[in-house]
Amino acid sequence: MEYRAGSVVANGELLLPQGEGPFPTLILFPYWRGKDQVGKEYGQKIVSTYKWAVFLADYYGEGKVAHTQEEAASLAGPLFADRQELRQRVKGAFDAARAEKRVDPKRIGAIGFCFGGLAAIELFKQGLPIKGIAALHTILGNKMGDIEAKQLPMAKDISTSLLVMNGYLDPLVSTEDRLSFEKEMKEAGVDWQLHLFGKASHAFTNPQNKDPATGLLYDETADKRSFEMLGSFFREFF
Repeated sequence: MEYRAGSVVANGELLLPQGEGPFPTLILFPYWRGKDQVGKEYGQKIVSTYKWAVFLADYYGEGKVAHTQEEAASLAGPLFADRQELRQRVKGAFDAARAEKRVDPKRIGAIGFCFGGLAAIELFKQGLPIKGIAALHTILGNKMGDIEAKQLPMAKDISTSLLVMNGYLDPLVSTEDRLSFEKEMKEAGVDWQLHLFGKASHAFTNPQNKDPATGLLYDETADKRSFEMLGSFFREFF
């Protein structure tokens, strides 16, 4: 499904449960490599388990998928720095999902992983009519290597609920990052929650991650618990 997202034309994909619909739908912002097979498999697990539709978003445009960490960094870096463009790209995904006839426009949520978690939070901050948003092992700070992003203000009177699930041992999220995030959410007066998995590191839902040196580590327990928490969280709205 082609759709306009900021300055690019994106290639989304809609995963559907059986039935006629319209279905409650989660917009899925994948890992920082882009709309790859890992994200699609997670989306299919949501469809088969919870019977919700999943809209796989393409925040890089043209269906670009990075094949190395270096390539992913080169794609994510400019969007990390330019939060206005990132917001436009994630809003494009929301607009495309809501316009699809098999999607129930009154029951839309979003989830994101790693850089996709940051994308999901930037969607949350826009105050769009979305029931709930969940971000897993997400980036919470405004620095990535030598890149520093300028934070944009949040919309007023946001009614969307936010769930963040991170690993306590995540080397990409400092205590300062978490405290700054908590302060921002508190001052905005929004409905938010932050859950830390004590033994988990970064990207704990991705079975391909087995690199202790970088902190990219799959954690089966955190993966299962977070998936169950996703179900409980979105059932409140769907």
